[in-house]
Amino acid sequence: MNYEIIELQQFSGKRAHIYSIIMANEDISLFERFVRTHISTYKTELNAITKLLTAMGCSVGVQEKYFKVQEGIPAAGVSALYGHIEKNLRLYCIRYGAVPIIIGGGGSAAAQPPSLQKGEKPEEVIAMMKISKDILHKIHDGAIYRSPDGSQLKGDLIFKDHDKE
Repeated sequence: MNYEIIELQQFSGKRAHIYSIIMANEDISLFERFVRTHISTYKTELNAITKLLTAMGCSVGVQEKYFKVQEGIPAAGVSALYGHIEKNLRLYCIRYGAVPIIIGGGGSAAAQPPSLQKGEKPEEVIAMMKISKDILHKIHDGAIYRSPDGSQLKGDLIFKDHDKE
């Protein structure tokens, strides 16, 4: 999988930096794709999610209470962010400490196929678990690190298949 971690300036602020993933040969981030996919059906929930992301970046920071943790396997760090009390629409995230957050895809709880109700993971969660593993590998190798104040991810934020060879 070839992709890059990009900062979403519209959400980042003094309390947290918010990132997404842009896949190779694509023009939009996973977050942008998530918005475009769900805007017609879940406009209210998307507005709530974007307001929450802005609040996290600018005023309240990344607090665990906003997330359903362990959406993948516990060590993968994948969580779900819900923007509305009904929790129909979820946005999958990877959190690193209390500050940087990487947002990917997501979907509707109502649209899950029956197989997911038996414990299987949505493909978005599986992709985020893989991305989390890649990031942790680069963190371990020192290629990705946090800024001195802990608020930003720095270093080599581009991932290519040959990186693992």
